[in-house]
Amino acid sequence: MSPLEHLTELCPPPPAEQPPVDWPSVESTLGLRLPEDYKRLTATYDPGRFANYLWIYDPRHTSVHVNLTGPVSDSVREQMRSDHARGIYP
Repeated sequence: MSPLEHLTELCPPPPAEQPPVDWPSVESTLGLRLPEDYKRLTATYDPGRFANYLWIYDPRHTSVHVNLTGPVSDSVREQMRSDHARGIYP
């Protein structure tokens, strides 16, 4: 069982299918390639929200604090790029 399958067993996702994301555009904006498991996670759960508690950065979210390609501070984006370059995926 994959980690996402285990997670959805513990915390079922919402019944509605999530809107698609233009990942090539998002990755171009960020200047890095995002992990496939992150993309599957955001496709499964509401944009930015997990279990009404944990917020996940998501390019579809309307909040400036959670939208992955919105006005997230430059320092957060730079940290993501730095981690990615070292093989650490946020």
